[in-house]
Order: sequence, then structure tokens, then C-alpha cells
Amino acid sequence: MKRLLLTALLATLLSAGYAQPAKISYGLHAGLNMSNLHSENSGIVSKYTIKPGLNAGIEVWIPLCSHFSLQPGLDYAQMGARYQAGETPRLSYKENYLALPLLVNYQVAKSGLAVYLGPQVAYLLNASSENKEGTTLSVAGYATKYDFSGIVGCGYYLQNGLGLSARYQKGLINVAQKAYLGSDGSVKNNGFSILLGYRF
Repeated sequence: MKRLLLTALLATLLSAGYAQPAKISYGLHAGLNMSNLHSENSGIVSKYTIKPGLNAGIEVWIPLCSHFSLQPGLDYAQMGARYQAGETPRLSYKENYLALPLLVNYQVAKSGLAVYLGPQVAYLLNASSENKEGTTLSVAGYATKYDFSGIVGCGYYLQNGLGLSARYQKGLINVAQKAYLGSDGSVKNNGFSILLGYRF
């Protein structure tokens, strides 16, 4: 996974160096993550429900050719889910990630509308489980340190730089340590985000 992270960073630097002469633009965004966990034969929890969280970060648009640009970013993303294990009250599982999306952006004609897709590598900062009384327990030892996912989304930016975007994130690898899973079990992150941004 460290190699994936280094490859993504290298691709960003190379694209910046070899992109066609055009204006590189930068942006900020913040918004709501609606995240969940998808579990199969995990032997841990059979059903998770959506948990809201924060997504905030910076991004760069590096022109590649007509209508296409590379859109790397650096995000702080709160993921996780709500769940119930056995007879215990409902708990909230929280994951805080530092994420590096590397997206290919296509701008529709000369409008402010764009669609994008690409991979994302994320590093787990911490993970915790919280009950309804607010008692928090660190569970970072149960989680893997890296996540890898695919992203697809769309956005619309006005000429004054303000924009709104929506994206879907599909986890592609387990985010729970194998020691806590069944032989063929998996737990993966999924999420939907609504983001308000400013491009300058």
C-alpha cells in the first residue's frame, strides 16, 4: 500500500511537469460524508448503518488536454458506520483518514459542469468506537492502516469560483485486520459525499 501511495504522488508530480501549457488552478472544499461499511462473512457485525462525518481538503486541477485535467487532492475524511453487536446498545464506529484522491476530470463543453473518476489511497489516523453515553474506546488495532478505493462524481462550478459536487466512494480492500475476520470475510468502506468548494 505504501507503494501505491508513492506511485500516486509520483504520477501527480510527473503530470504537473508534462501537462500542456495552461492555467493550473487550486481549490478548497468541505462538506458532508455519509459513510457506511459493507460486511461479508466477517463474523464481526452483520449489519451497519450510515454515519455522517466531515470531508475537507484541498485540490489541484492540472490541464492535460482539451476538456481533460488531472485532479489530485489531499483530504481529511471521517468514515465509519453505526452498528450493533449482540445485545449491546448501538455503537458508532469512527475512522479518521488522510486521503489522497487522484482523479481524471472531464469538463463538459464550455460549461461549469464536470465529471470525474479515479483511485484514492487513504492512511488511517485513528479509529474509535463510541456508545450512546459518549464513552469512547480506541479500536485502531482492529483496523488496517491503509484503504484503497475508487471514486466517481460530478460537480458544477460558477464563474465566481463557487462550486458544488457530489461523489461516491467504493472501498476495494478490507479495512479490518484479517485476525478478526472469517477466512473469506471482508469489511469495506463505502460513502457518499456532498461538497461545497471554491476554486481560484
